[in-house]
Amino acid sequence: MSQSRHSRNAGEDPPDPVSPQTRILHVEDDEGFADLVAAFLERESESFAVRTETDPETALDTLLGEEPGFDCVVSDYDMPNLDGLELLDLVRDAYPDLPFLLFTGKGSEEIASEAISLGVTDYLQKGGTPDQYTVLANRITNAVEAYRTRRILRRGEQYRRQLYRITSDQETSSNRKIDRVLELGCEYFGIQNAFMASIDTRTDRHEITRVIGSELVEEGTVTDLSETYCRKAITSDDTLGVSNAPEQGWADDPAYQRWGFGCYVGGKIAVDGDLSGTVCFASRAPRDRPFTHPEKAFADLLTQRISLILERQRYRGESTD
Repeated sequence: MSQSRHSRNAGEDPPDPVSPQTRILHVEDDEGFADLVAAFLERESESFAVRTETDPETALDTLLGEEPGFDCVVSDYDMPNLDGLELLDLVRDAYPDLPFLLFTGKGSEEIASEAISLGVTDYLQKGGTPDQYTVLANRITNAVEAYRTRRILRRGEQYRRQLYRITSDQETSSNRKIDRVLELGCEYFGIQNAFMASIDTRTDRHEITRVIGSELVEEGTVTDLSETYCRKAITSDDTLGVSNAPEQGWADDPAYQRWGFGCYVGGKIAVDGDLSGTVCFASRAPRDRPFTHPEKAFADLLTQRISLILERQRYRGESTD
């Protein structure tokens, strides 16, 4: 097989975040057939965005240099310069888990066996009927969904380890730990603004007590709880995630009118079992995809860890300033 010549680190994932589109790199030296495949695939699913390369070496350069990356490679086998198996071998050096489907008219048990040994995701023979494109589209969808799930879980585990390192550091003050947890949440969600609020439900009082990287809110701002997103976060059994406020029915809500957050994810802080406030991540710009279950679970974990830090602060009599 050909030797690796890529510049990325082996095993490195394509960049995050996960796009709502399914970005497909199609490698096919027959330009007419390539156009036909792209047209059928994009007709099968509005989320498919197909980039076609007729030269496998150019395709490899495109894959290794493209931002934000591809979700799947669909390749022919019989091509000049590099065949489909050689391309697969090189792709696996860079991206061990990236879905790679061999879609070829020159099939044999020997080719299929070698493709499996090299880590092909799926293997399909060109069938000459329109049904083959539906089958291909379904295989792509299934492969990409499984791939994205693995990436999300792996990424979540990496961030959980960082979170535990931050909160277990005995050399760092409680206030600095809270700041670092908020910064970690901003990085994880791809949102630049985080804040904490104290809440008194008896007086309908909401006060911003801590702000990270935000020009949206000011520390010390006091407003009615009824004019905040937090009023729903504290009554929800689940983490509140609003990815696109105007499209999710918030346009006329007093919280949106007051703050203008296009996206918001937040949960409630409980100290010694009593409601204390909220942890929130927000942006004026809507998000291009809903908050996933793993993302909400991580937001809940962030809130839990901050709650524990605040409890320890109380027991030790530390300042919260």
